[in-house]
Amino acid sequence: MSATEDPIVRSGRREALAALVIWLAAMTYTVGYCYLFGYRSGPASMKLIWGVPDWVLWGVVAPWTACTIAAGVLAFAFMADADLGEERAESDDLFAPAEQTDE
Repeated sequence: MSATEDPIVRSGRREALAALVIWLAAMTYTVGYCYLFGYRSGPASMKLIWGVPDWVLWGVVAPWTACTIAAGVLAFAFMADADLGEERAESDDLFAPAEQTDE
């Protein structure tokens, strides 16, 4: 990262890193919890909460709910709208280069 890096790129990297950290934490927790309490336990030790096995509730439903809330906080409080500059006029050819004037 250079000192002349565009602030929008820097902001985008920060937001992507935050999303990656949330995903990594959720994946680690979900896989670990489900392995320890679902895969390694037998049917005799299974408890039902609201008709769902307890390890599914705490290993899948709870982290997905937490991630939904975290994603909302990330989107509405952490991410910022940035000015991308002046909008170009629409043209028939979407891939044509911008018109340049010699003034």
